[in-house]
Amino acid sequence: MAKSAQQVAAKWQQNASAAQSAFTEGVQGTSVDVVSRAIAQQSVMVSNFNQAVTSGRWAQALSASGGTANWKAKTVAKAGNYSTGIAAGASKYAAAAAKFMPYIESGRNQIAQMPSGNIGASKARAAAWIDYMHAGKGQLGG
Repeated sequence: MAKSAQQVAAKWQQNASAAQSAFTEGVQGTSVDVVSRAIAQQSVMVSNFNQAVTSGRWAQALSASGGTANWKAKTVAKAGNYSTGIAAGASKYAAAAAKFMPYIESGRNQIAQMPSGNIGASKARAAAWIDYMHAGKGQLGG
């Protein structure tokens, strides 16, 4: 006799949960440079994405997804992942802040030395801050 849908789903969940260690071992054991391979396929990704959008497949998939209400329900159901991700990224955030905060302080000190007291000076200070922060773009990440 064939298994019921419930039996198949329960077995799938049991086996998928047990496979986590095998998955982790596979990731740790790979010698493939997955990032370089992904970069090498960038043009394929862009082409496939553009084709999906222009053909209407992307819009159809979004329309069939259950809409905003479904997105909200699915997102809220995974809200616990948010704090898990924060905890996992805390050391990288701290490393980035160790670079970023001194940069901000240096810029703040420079801007504080500029003239103030009228709208022209305020605009100049704002523009200087924007330029200063833009100059740090890409140099301060963790």
